[in-house]
Amino acid sequence: MDYHQDSLDAHHLVNEQLAVYEKLFHAKVYGTFVLMELLKEYQDALLISFSSVNSFFGGSGFGAYSSANSFLDAVTHYYHNYKQQQAYCFNWSMWDGMGMSRGNVMKDAVLAKGFHSLSLQQGLKSFLVGMELGTVQLIIGLDPDNRIIKSYMEEVPLPEQSLTIYYTLEETGKDEELILSEINEVARTYVRK
Repeated sequence: MDYHQDSLDAHHLVNEQLAVYEKLFHAKVYGTFVLMELLKEYQDALLISFSSVNSFFGGSGFGAYSSANSFLDAVTHYYHNYKQQQAYCFNWSMWDGMGMSRGNVMKDAVLAKGFHSLSLQQGLKSFLVGMELGTVQLIIGLDPDNRIIKSYMEEVPLPEQSLTIYYTLEETGKDEELILSEINEVARTYVRK
């Protein structure tokens, strides 16, 4: 465990070496620049970025990794908002026993911070649901009951809504008061108090 703590300390922003940034930027940043050049020719192409929860939440020893993933987030929003192209970004927590998470001895610490470990099946289902939702950026694998994650979540009150009903009086044989009474009764079923 001391080795991993020493490794994390070596990767704090003040200690990080330029070579580490270059290595981590190679795929996420420089690879994205290549895709951006291709997207100039294929404006109807779909851009899907796989980023990390670290681009949003950071991490004391993950500055280079977090910034590389933040770049993906920013490019996705740029293409969606300014280029009006289909662009989606999935910010993943760790995958269970795969990729960078394979052999991760810090798994318990990551779970304590509110990041679930996703199985392959959970990840694939999350991807498919995310694509169906069409949301530009999704952070996947968070524990909503974790106090750290909760501190980032806010309950946004729904805006007040009003119901407007237009009606005309026709030759129905009913008087206006009876019609208004019926309208109020119907409106009460649709309006929560």
